[in-house]
Amino acid sequence: TVYRKDRCDSSIGTGKAGGVLIAVDSRLHSDAVVIPEIDPLEAVCVKLQFNSSSSNVYIYGLYIQYGSSEEVYSAHLASIVKAYSLLQHGDIFLVAGDFNMPVIKWIANEDGFDFLPVIGDSSSVPANIARKMTST
Repeated sequence: TVYRKDRCDSSIGTGKAGGVLIAVDSRLHSDAVVIPEIDPLEAVCVKLQFNSSSSNVYIYGLYIQYGSSEEVYSAHLASIVKAYSLLQHGDIFLVAGDFNMPVIKWIANEDGFDFLPVIGDSSSVPANIARKMTST
């Protein structure tokens, strides 16, 4: 099953199309997650249900064009928070995509298994949004 959101136009004037896509093996039970906040965004949210578990997996895929305004980043953050609010105890939430936030440096955690974001000294829009995200 394919869940996709196509970009109808380019807000940065390049004329290139694009979008986001999440493909799920048809043997798995999946549904699109309806979130009104996601409609104007280049994002898709899918819920996977497994017969062997009472937990669900939510996958939120997104793309943010380079040079997007702070409003676009804030709208994505609001949509992610709304999707996260749908989770029940034991559910898993995964956010993946291209945030186009080059001011964030990822430093390996002591265990070597995961990474921690470090925000640069920039006053750019992505840096301001990254600061908001880490305080949410």
